[in-house]
Amino acid sequence: MTANEDDACTTPAPLLQAERLLSIQSHVVSGYVGNRAGTFPLQLLGYDVDVINTVQHCNHAGYGYFEGSTATSDQLEAIFRGLDRNGLASWSKVLTGYTPGASGLNVVSREICKLKERARSTFPPGEVIYLLDPVMGDIGKGLYVGRDCEAAYRQLLKQATITTPNQFEIELLTGCKIDSISSLYRAMNILHSSPYSVPNVAISSIPLARSVVESLNLGAAPPEYTSLLDDAKGIELSRNHKEGPTVLLCFASTKTADDEMPLTYAFALPLIEGYFSGVGDLFSALVLGFYGKGISAASDLTASHMGCPASDEAPIIDQESTARVAVTARLSPFAAAVSKALMGVQLILLKTHLWSLRMAEESKGKRSQTKDSECFEAPEDEDCLPSDPELDTLPPNLVSEGASLRPTRTARRMRMRELRIVQEKYTLLKLAEEEHAGWPGTRLDWTSLLQLTQGAR
Repeated sequence: MTANEDDACTTPAPLLQAERLLSIQSHVVSGYVGNRAGTFPLQLLGYDVDVINTVQHCNHAGYGYFEGSTATSDQLEAIFRGLDRNGLASWSKVLTGYTPGASGLNVVSREICKLKERARSTFPPGEVIYLLDPVMGDIGKGLYVGRDCEAAYRQLLKQATITTPNQFEIELLTGCKIDSISSLYRAMNILHSSPYSVPNVAISSIPLARSVVESLNLGAAPPEYTSLLDDAKGIELSRNHKEGPTVLLCFASTKTADDEMPLTYAFALPLIEGYFSGVGDLFSALVLGFYGKGISAASDLTASHMGCPASDEAPIIDQESTARVAVTARLSPFAAAVSKALMGVQLILLKTHLWSLRMAEESKGKRSQTKDSECFEAPEDEDCLPSDPELDTLPPNLVSEGASLRPTRTARRMRMRELRIVQEKYTLLKLAEEEHAGWPGTRLDWTSLLQLTQGAR
């Protein structure tokens, strides 16, 4: 028997398995970003998650100091080669996030191409749903990766089923500065159209002028979210939930042909001041996890909401019944997945924020009890509130009386605001069980919006 014959006999034929998912992202020992932010939520949703770590660091870069290692392109190729050799390269969904170098991205691109070709060659033909989170940088921080990654990400876009860029990333990939509804449309349409032709685009966070957003008539935060604010008695939130000149929006858009208008939904999000890491990683994981799970198509209940004439023969439905199905039942399949992902992210983000504020309040109480003691020593989390990164570099006497600047202060502040993904597992489980639960979204009428924009010029 030849070596090739031996390989043919011993290498199992990969099968496309619906609940197996591959996640290729960063890994940190402590904290919740990259694979650490995405793996557990996906497992809660019922996925068998395989992970490839593009980097392994002690913690994320927001701590100010980190060490670790980066997987080389040769190492990534070896991992894929071993998985393929054992017949384990059989994922129905793939998620890619932070990969710091173009050489690593090129390996990922080749492997995803192989997976897709293999799925199409089966009988009946299968599909690998690929979500590309083009983690390259952020507004105010610039690039996290080398410039050579831009070209590699543009190649990956051509294979993506879904992409979830933030504002910085979509502007970089499309060359469009987003500062209005019309520029947002242009940027999304570039990703939807040839040569990229990405069917589904979710822009995770775009700040637009409040006057523009109010004209869109978007839904308010759901009661599951606002009830947490009602329960937060004694915690000062006014400066974190004030009505400023801009509103943070998420957009979920689907387009499958160059000559059609995108089907786009907009979601208005609350703005919590402060630095939280892993939010985009959690969002992308949940979008992919919920996508294709059978959560709702458009319903007759929502004809009037979507600007369609209501049928005279539509059934009469009481308000309570309508409320139960009033969120994801109004949305396209992709927008429904985004809606559920936003609900999970926003609830975890707010609960993390409230927890960090409570910890800061408890710390203040302990300080007030011990400050008059001769052995008083300011704790490392002195004034460690969620929106005070500037205090880490101020002289000690400007931080607070008796405090000394400590090298671990930033680390303690960051640790207080690590997303409480594990602690809030029941939040995610409940969200998965309630089919129509999600963050309210509104379909955009692009024809009218673009006409209004042109008329205003």
